[in-house]
Amino acid sequence: MQGIVSLLGGADGERVEQLWDELRRDFGVRGIHSKRFPHFSYHVAEEYDLARAQAMLGARASQIRSFPAQTSGIGIFTRKEPVIYLPVVRTWELAVLHKEIAAAVSTLATGINEYYAEEIWIPHITIAEGDVDSLVLPEIVRRFGERNFRWELRVTNFAVIRATDDVQEVCFRCDFGA
Repeated sequence: MQGIVSLLGGADGERVEQLWDELRRDFGVRGIHSKRFPHFSYHVAEEYDLARAQAMLGARASQIRSFPAQTSGIGIFTRKEPVIYLPVVRTWELAVLHKEIAAAVSTLATGINEYYAEEIWIPHITIAEGDVDSLVLPEIVRRFGERNFRWELRVTNFAVIRATDDVQEVCFRCDFGA
């Protein structure tokens, strides 16, 4: 599985990593800790033509200045193994950028993940997945429900990451222009 993402660095990435550490330490949630990078995704597919995707994303990144994004609260994708995440506010600008990326890479991808389709895309930062015990979930929600997760993030790049069951790796990164 591969994804077109914005990697979070500096203090933004550190805050996410601190949540991962807290979940591991206090709740035994380890699924997210398999060498992951703090990020949010625009598009996910089984595979991209990486050379063409890098050229397209690099050209687009050079036209964009870094911009702020904001998280708001916590969310849960319900399923047998729930996913806990920080929603990234879907502003008009972010929605337009998502639409541009999806249109540009649609011919460069195989096995496109439908959850990243324009109509239903929920930009988010995953903080727990894979091993969230349904008995522990209410405790996590209770603890995190008392916190202010209205964070401002700085979005500075596009990247493609490749994920296996065990690790994520950055295939390439394109930093935004001035």
